[in-house]
Amino acid sequence: MKASVCGMVVFVTVPVWAVVTNITSGGGLYGTIQAAVDAANNGDTLLVSTGVYRERVFIAQKSVNLLGGYFADFVTRTSVAAATSITAGGAPGARVTVVSNCTVVLERLWIRNGTNLFGGGMGGEVGGGVTAQQCAIGQNMAWFGGGV
Repeated sequence: MKASVCGMVVFVTVPVWAVVTNITSGGGLYGTIQAAVDAANNGDTLLVSTGVYRERVFIAQKSVNLLGGYFADFVTRTSVAAATSITAGGAPGARVTVVSNCTVVLERLWIRNGTNLFGGGMGGEVGGGVTAQQCAIGQNMAWFGGGV
């Protein structure tokens, strides 16, 4: 009796870290959302790849679009907001804060685990405007306005 073994090995590539790119100003790749925001010009659109971003994002004096859910090719996109997560990491506070003369569009992002006095998930001040589309904002804590 003769036995033979046939097998197949499948390799799946998973990004080691999440990245952000600027499609408006033709910028490079950034390892954090904050780095991409800091380098962005007023009116830029930032594509955020799927993954977990352990940071706080502070946006002031510029209007930007943060569009999450992109795969590594920055062409294909998932419709699941939870695929791109801005979560606790570093100092406590709102995960996303928008202040001073800017308008920000957030799309397909999961904003979670923020802690703050006002607005654990998203915080803002007079002069900052936010439009959140297909976002999940949850698991945040604050004395006033846990999510926003």
